[in-house]
Amino acid sequence: MAGAGAASATSSKKEAFLGLTEVAVLVDGGGMAVCLARGSGAECVALSARRLSLPWEDGEFSWRWTPHPLSRFADVAQLVDCTCLDIYARLPTAALTPATAYAAYLVFATTDAHRGLSFPDQETTVSVGGSAPSRHTVCLRPDAAEAHRFRGGKGTDDVDVRGSALRGDGWWEVDMGQLCTGNEAVVGEEVSVSFEMLGWYPKRGLVVEGIEFRPL
Repeated sequence: MAGAGAASATSSKKEAFLGLTEVAVLVDGGGMAVCLARGSGAECVALSARRLSLPWEDGEFSWRWTPHPLSRFADVAQLVDCTCLDIYARLPTAALTPATAYAAYLVFATTDAHRGLSFPDQETTVSVGGSAPSRHTVCLRPDAAEAHRFRGGKGTDDVDVRGSALRGDGWWEVDMGQLCTGNEAVVGEEVSVSFEMLGWYPKRGLVVEGIEFRPL
């Protein structure tokens, strides 16, 4: 009987663990979602759009806060109109699992009327503490014709551009870069990530759910 009881306890713990890996728990007043990676048990952390630094945060002129049926958060940020677009986020490394390699992802969607999201002049950076940031050229909505026009007809075969990928939950994501946490958390140390469009031209129709940190 004792063996059966131990087996039952082990089974309950396994079921609880699997439940945590499948369901994200909202914390920080609903501004952050946390779950455990299946297999490793490392923490996955997602910052909502409310926890990001968005440009021109002056009400309806640039961004509109709205609920979204696919979002795990109460609302998302929809870009109404802007010319300068850069998004920043910071997360204490203590919120992540020590000694673990992570990748950061911008989680987004676009409206049918999106504009200015297809030029390959988009850049992401990722850094930990005071380290030099890693930089990557990305494109949320790749379009060969737009890229050709943007490059003045020169093409982009020699440019390594990261595109976006459709997720199973209906959102899109783009890999912003990788980082590795230390063996022990350092007080005050933060992970800094950014997404920036370098050109000043009209942009609209981007829907930002947040930025996600997942173990590799």
